[in-house]
Amino acid sequence: MELFKITCVTCNAELSVRNREIIGQIVACPRCESMVQVEAPADAVAEAAAVESEQVPVDDITNDEISVPPVPSMAKHRLVAWTLACFAVGAVLGGAALFLRGDSSEEEIAKENLGPARIVAPPKSVEVDAPIEVPVEVPQPSLPEEPVVEEDAVEPEQVVPQEIPPQIEIPSQIIDAKTQADARPPVASRFDALDLDPDTLDLATLKSASGEQMVEEPLAVASDNETPPKNPQPALASTLPAVRRDPDQKQDKTIAQAEKLLEQRFQALTVKAMPISDFLNLISQLGGVPISVSPRQLQMAGITSRQSVSLDTKDFSLAEALRRVLKPLHLEYTTVGPQVVVVRQGAATVRTIDYSLEDLLNSTTRLEDLLGWVEQLVVPAALPPLAQTVSLKTSANTLSIEQAQQFQYQVLIFLERLRLAREIPLRSRFPVKRLAGSSPHATLAARLRASTTFTFSHYTSVSEVVRYWQQELGIPILVDWPALATVSLWPNSRIACAAENKPWSESLDQVLEPLGLGWRAVAGGAIEITSAKKVQTELQLELYRLEQELGDQADRVLSELRSIGENGIAGKGPASIAYDPAGKVLMVLQSASAQRLVYQWLVDKKLATD
Repeated sequence: MELFKITCVTCNAELSVRNREIIGQIVACPRCESMVQVEAPADAVAEAAAVESEQVPVDDITNDEISVPPVPSMAKHRLVAWTLACFAVGAVLGGAALFLRGDSSEEEIAKENLGPARIVAPPKSVEVDAPIEVPVEVPQPSLPEEPVVEEDAVEPEQVVPQEIPPQIEIPSQIIDAKTQADARPPVASRFDALDLDPDTLDLATLKSASGEQMVEEPLAVASDNETPPKNPQPALASTLPAVRRDPDQKQDKTIAQAEKLLEQRFQALTVKAMPISDFLNLISQLGGVPISVSPRQLQMAGITSRQSVSLDTKDFSLAEALRRVLKPLHLEYTTVGPQVVVVRQGAATVRTIDYSLEDLLNSTTRLEDLLGWVEQLVVPAALPPLAQTVSLKTSANTLSIEQAQQFQYQVLIFLERLRLAREIPLRSRFPVKRLAGSSPHATLAARLRASTTFTFSHYTSVSEVVRYWQQELGIPILVDWPALATVSLWPNSRIACAAENKPWSESLDQVLEPLGLGWRAVAGGAIEITSAKKVQTELQLELYRLEQELGDQADRVLSELRSIGENGIAGKGPASIAYDPAGKVLMVLQSASAQRLVYQWLVDKKLATD
């Protein structure tokens, strides 16, 4: 028999009948639970009589998405007799009520008898399925389409992944522990997937805290004749916050010291051609300890976060593995409470170095100009304000500096970048062209401009979210865990976040800013996630090679650039700007957030290539 419809006389809901066995029976309306007689349409009476004795599969009476369990087959005359008996008892009770309340008005009696309908229990010999939950008409927003991460067709040359894919072999007990720690909580299968329309599901049907259970809110009921509202609710993706922390997660305030965590021992570990940033992340996961490395420390070691490392060891501690990998790279680690920080070996060692400046002097650049640029641009960026006194001496076109190696490296990099911009031979073997040959904003611009869509509807650890971003971006992402600890965020802190069809730069801002975090482009074609305070206040020195000479427009351009940024570039603190006409180089000392604005301004004015 074809599907046909009947109408509930109590709530006027249209019900679809797909089971021929229940024709002539009385069932409960799935909306109001009133008793409804199932009557076959006139053109189906003959067909119903022909198949009355056949056994067919049991189906449902449905009202859109709502399903009602069918009444099991029984002797038709037995059910009819039982039904008539129930109505007879009801009639007697109703008559008695009318007789005892003869002075009540007809309106009051009608209100008394029109209470909620109830299903009378059938005889014990009949098996009945468990009752269903009656739905409430609550309009639900529709779930956005499955997130699709868009790939950018053109990758910047500086961020091409390693040709040799990293391989890692870990004993089975380590793999099992890691898999269990990284597993996401599955959505509880409370409902049969075939009984639910996926379009009616959204985040409101999930438990807001852990996402492990579905909430007990019923789905909306809509009849075939029901017209959609004139002003439908907007999609959920546009109303949910871009990021939120897990309110049920309780951070352990008794955090173990890093030294003890690094003493943990494992049976074996084999790592082949793995980027050092990924290796540090691996050790961090195995030990449960945050490990950070600053882009500046990697730069002083002459490497980037893509530097490949290998290790094959047995019966080792995490501390031993770290030392064996870091030492050949002139790096070492230190511990600060629960944190591990990787630094350049001997960075604090004081040395005296003479820098020859003869090749940088010309008709437009005097020795006093170079000395002023070092004092104005390099010193504030390399050392904390007023922490040390830098001694700069010039003699016979030579700049002599006695200072810690970490400062000496910044002077060296600045002078070599200036030579690179002027296209004159370099004076050192430092790989400045590979590490800082151009502004990191220019290096990463194409990739950060690509659109992305991602959704972490379940609360997920921050470290896992960052790993996903790095994989999709194809750009190394370093995390400044000591800075994140200042806003109560650790690698295992759980968040839910989403972004829809926005550039990566905007998507990262959208997720990080509400958490008190920010991102900045750093040397070596990488991104660093740190606190918003550092992004807005910590100074960075960038050299921009301009497409054309400024000439008479130099003063006007510098004046406009000085007005860019939250703190300003000149006259407000140590931030500064200078221009080298010999190499068409704009030298800007400003916070990372202001550097983004400066670079975009140069691109808009066609002074820099995008």
